[in-house]
Amino acid sequence: MTKRYKYYRNSQMIYDDLTGTRFQGNQHTCDELNRLNERANKYAELLYPYEALMKKYGIDHISKLDRILFEKGVW
Repeated sequence: MTKRYKYYRNSQMIYDDLTGTRFQGNQHTCDELNRLNERANKYAELLYPYEALMKKYGIDHISKLDRILFEKGVW
């Protein structure tokens, strides 16, 4: 799997492969950004089924989903 952030040692620059942004940083910062990005991706994958379900039934906010489940006696 390719990393989102790439570190260029000669210029002390970090390149964001997703947005094309370049900024100053070091190897440690680049590694931490990649770790945080991987963690965020895991959480997004966990939430995807719920987002798809909400979209399917036209539920646009989590509080609306909570109210519907409460009224159905699911909670």
